[in-house]
Amino acid sequence: MLTIRKEQMEILGRANRELVPVLMPHIKEFFPAPYRILGEEVVGDIIQFGKSQAERYGINTIRGVCMYVDAMFMLGSYFDEDFQLPWVQKFLKAEGEDPPIGLIGPFYDYAIDYQDRVAGLNDGQLHEALLRFLENPPERVANGSILGILDTCQQLYPQKYEVLGDLAMHRLAQLGIATARQYQIASKSGNYLFCALMFLYGSSFDQDLQFPWATEILNDETIESSQTKIAQLYKAAIEYGKELLA
Repeated sequence: MLTIRKEQMEILGRANRELVPVLMPHIKEFFPAPYRILGEEVVGDIIQFGKSQAERYGINTIRGVCMYVDAMFMLGSYFDEDFQLPWVQKFLKAEGEDPPIGLIGPFYDYAIDYQDRVAGLNDGQLHEALLRFLENPPERVANGSILGILDTCQQLYPQKYEVLGDLAMHRLAQLGIATARQYQIASKSGNYLFCALMFLYGSSFDQDLQFPWATEILNDETIESSQTKIAQLYKAAIEYGKELLA
């Protein structure tokens, strides 16, 4: 049986307490736009959340947690639950590995490769998708049905659409329309907007610490009009997108 001495426990505890200041410069360097937009307090909360999420998969080293948090900034904070990323669980819940010690490295390599294919060199393809999103407000969308949303998303971000495939995109549209209804923004423009944000920022963007503006607006019960909520959500999304591109 492995025995951890008191001194070792103190070191481990100190490492956990110091995780945020250890990773903060790394996030500032490699994810400067989210760091600038969110600020250190929220980024610190995201790091702590990432640590707790990583521990669910037996990932508890600083290096491993750093990789996990990096993936959160690339793919969304709930990437491990996102149906758009079915390959994630092949690494984090690999057969015969309980917990999946050592799989964080191969997972991270695959995540980088995926991001390169989808977002392109220096995120060029992602930036083009964001520009198309900024230039096409929800009210211009001609069709808020599943097929209409699929067509619009394919035009919005063709590289990601191709990687995900028709089946995953069909599921995204179905879930997006259903969730838009729960938030009482079900309409042609509301359906498109919610699905587009899922497509750009992850299926759980509405709960993600990285997008507090979305969580706040969607859960604001003082907004009685669905069109007002849609307008506010799009305005906030536009402001965030411009900040990303700045």
